Amino acid sequence: PLLDIRQRCRLADAGDGGRDFGGAEDGRGSREFRRHPELDPWAPDAVRNWSLYSFDYTHPEVREHQFAMFRELAERYDADGIELDWMRQPWCLTAGKEAEQAYILTDFMRRARKLADAVAKRRGHPVGVCVRVPSLLAGARLMGYDIETWVKEGLVDIIVPTSAYSAAEYDFGVADWRRALGGAAHPVKLVFGTDCCIYNHAVERFDVYADNFSFFRGWAANAADGDGYYIFNAPYYREPARSALYSGALAPELVAHGSRRYPITYHEWTPTKAMADNQMLRRSIGEGGEFHLNVRKYPHDRSFVLIFGVDRKDDPPLTLTLNGVSPEEPPRAVSPKCVVPNPAGFVTNPLGLGRAWAWKFPPDVIRDGRNSVVIAPTKTEARAVWCEIMVK
Repeated sequence: PLLDIRQRCRLADAGDGGRDFGGAEDGRGSREFRRHPELDPWAPDAVRNWSLYSFDYTHPEVREHQFAMFRELAERYDADGIELDWMRQPWCLTAGKEAEQAYILTDFMRRARKLADAVAKRRGHPVGVCVRVPSLLAGARLMGYDIETWVKEGLVDIIVPTSAYSAAEYDFGVADWRRALGGAAHPVKLVFGTDCCIYNHAVERFDVYADNFSFFRGWAANAADGDGYYIFNAPYYREPARSALYSGALAPELVAHGSRRYPITYHEWTPTKAMADNQMLRRSIGEGGEFHLNVRKYPHDRSFVLIFGVDRKDDPPLTLTLNGVSPEEPPRAVSPKCVVPNPAGFVTNPLGLGRAWAWKFPPDVIRDGRNSVVIAPTKTEARAVWCEIMVK
């Protein structure tokens, strides 16, 4: 069909936490939390924000309530498929026990698939099942989403690995996802997704897609390893980015020929070890360090610069290499458009309380995939707060 219409079922949405039914700041003003505190997946004294107020699927009444919503959508509306959105929010099981309780969500997925197939038979056309899950396979497993079993049993048709809202993902670990799909009962599409903002360990929300489409093109070039793009919260983009997006701004030829930016961000919903991996930012660089940038489909006839920023203004330029190669010339000071925190809040362009430099390298230095930036040891107490490859 020219247009494939799919519905979404949010399976653990905490969007009302702290904002409705009296406006309690911690989310406990929610009507359902007042009625059923025993269904909370978190300990009563847990420190959390609004996004952590969902319900625990280990309780049968939670599963039945959520499945009733799925059933209503599937049976009431004639669509080509239905999405089970496990990313709003991914706190569906007992905190700290998600992986061992994964069988509970797998049973839920079996019921969803069975119902979708029954509806499809009655209507005379397929009703696909799509799931939205964490961007890394390791993160999905951690949160109780047994992807390998889901595809082996034919429970899903489309998988959308995606960030939730806190970080645009530039390194999905595509090889891991492809291996997970290797035992699929039928072909499964892998569609990488993003939200409308970009963070790293050092930054706060900043709608850079709306302000600078080159970030979006960098993301799209990396996400092209999948079978399509999934754009969440697109109506929230500011103009003219929203109109550009709806008008085909991510067409392959435009991504290929436009400027691109590939920053380091962080992985949401991943094991602690992965979150502490050396590719992450906000680390001291006095003893040197190594950082990794994922760059796909780089056109080697184009020039680029490497930008690195620290949280101190008075430090001299760093000494570094990219994939073992030294820069062509000394660095120049720059003010990349990013956000760096300070005690009074968040400041933008220039780099808050710190500074950044740009280094130029030969075009053939970039690798298709992971690229290594190595910082030489220096006498400084500075921390890294920004790192990106900017393609002209």
